[in-house]
Amino acid sequence: MDSLLLTYGARDYTLSVDDLADAARKPQPGTKELLISAISDMTRRSRAVRVAALGPDVTPAPGLHAMKPQYALRGSVGKGDAATPGLRVDLTLLTAQDMTVVPGV
Repeated sequence: MDSLLLTYGARDYTLSVDDLADAARKPQPGTKELLISAISDMTRRSRAVRVAALGPDVTPAPGLHAMKPQYALRGSVGKGDAATPGLRVDLTLLTAQDMTVVPGV
């Protein structure tokens, strides 16, 4: 993934990540952090994506301006079915300005 971001010159994308909910069960702690870690690993060399830690549990330090993300990532996590056992993650990319779905992604 990182090499593709470098090849296509992708850079300076700012992203916020919402908690990933499981519709069948109660929310699993740490799913948001796992996704942030995966994005960080995928952009290690290119530094194309910056993840902004936003949410009710995050308060910016005094005197610092909060980073305004361009995009928001929202999704759900759940168990796969008989045809695809394992973990299923459904993600949607939204524009942060008006929270509309980015088409084709």
